[in-house]
Amino acid sequence: MSDNYNDTSIKQDKLYKVGIFQYCDKWCEKCEHTHECLYFDVNNKFFTGEKEFTFWDKVEDIVNLTIDDLAVVSKSIGVDLTEFSKKIPKNESEETLTKGYETFEKTQEYSGLVNNWFNFFSNNPMSVSETGTNEKISPKELADSLQRLTKAVEYIRWYQNLISKKLKKALDSKYNFEDGFHKGFAKVVLVALDKSIESWKNIAVQIPNHKEKVSNQILLLERIKKEVELEFPYARAFARNGLDN
Repeated sequence: MSDNYNDTSIKQDKLYKVGIFQYCDKWCEKCEHTHECLYFDVNNKFFTGEKEFTFWDKVEDIVNLTIDDLAVVSKSIGVDLTEFSKKIPKNESEETLTKGYETFEKTQEYSGLVNNWFNFFSNNPMSVSETGTNEKISPKELADSLQRLTKAVEYIRWYQNLISKKLKKALDSKYNFEDGFHKGFAKVVLVALDKSIESWKNIAVQIPNHKEKVSNQILLLERIKKEVELEFPYARAFARNGLDN
């Protein structure tokens, strides 16, 4: 066993960061750490046809994936986990906990606002250069504006539902297991909130005519962020292995 076993694990001559995927946003396309992530490699090998190892050969590694990911992987290679799951008591506390929980309900409200906002623009297309003035915009400025707007939309859409999903995990972990994992899940929520707020502010700059409508999303996200920080006061300081340290 290597001296750095607690920080990394070596499989098939490759160095992996232990648990680096546990508190990430699963956005592999935007991640700079895929070269040291077991989650990324497992997904690639199972879903791109490069099945270089079997489920049982790598069960020692795969067992570290989330239950949801394990179910997907096992199904893809014909391993039925149904019999195992029948022996595990169902935990309905997550649904009970989030039902009536105001902050969680706000995250769902936010997701609805996002859908409504984008549905409006899909039916009422508008140029990003429409500023409400006679100011002219150069092709380069328009291209830059479109690039920033595209990035903002991409981030908003990716984190739209992830916020509520990770908040569920954080609440369930905090009140049912007290395993300390809640700080990591809450950290993901806060990161998603930060990036979403930043993206909405960018949209407000690119489409100033709709700044007032955009401010509704920003204000709601700011309230959610404040409440999450109160619920999980140590989440900001939590260092996710490989991502924050």
